[in-house]
Amino acid sequence: MRVMLFRHGIAMDRLEFARHSKNDDERPLVEKGRNRMARAALALRKIEPKLDLIVTSPLVRAVQTADFLREVFPKADYKVSEVMRPTSPYESFIDYLRQIECEDPDDYEVCFVGHEPHLSLLSGYLLTGEERALFTFKKAGAACFQSYNPLEKTHFQLEWLLRPRQLRNLAERPKRDD
Repeated sequence: MRVMLFRHGIAMDRLEFARHSKNDDERPLVEKGRNRMARAALALRKIEPKLDLIVTSPLVRAVQTADFLREVFPKADYKVSEVMRPTSPYESFIDYLRQIECEDPDDYEVCFVGHEPHLSLLSGYLLTGEERALFTFKKAGAACFQSYNPLEKTHFQLEWLLRPRQLRNLAERPKRDD
């Protein structure tokens, strides 16, 4: 199974939003974040032409980010899950992966949309079994991991890690035919 982790796009400033709402879960993407996400989603489509499932955090900014992915991967299934909430335990992520039903796990691709520092700590957990960040995700940044059966922590290998600017640059380049 290939597992992508994708950080939500640029959202409204936390302090500014707090003046209008007490619930940070409702903080949305700003226009700049939406524009960059549209390009990042197109870039992801260039490097990962197939996506079977999109799983997003229930927080508004993550759901809005996942909506861009849904546009470029219209055949992908879509789920909102507490497993991507920033406070979710990392072992619940592994449990979630184990519960995914698919015919061929070696040919199944899933993208999880979430938040920092949860994504960077989750990445470290997948690679080392420890809750530690080996790298950080910028807004609209992504990483792809290959998992190996059985689905356990430390049974993952990092395939690629792309910063937002790298993704946007890929979106602007013509696709090669080779």
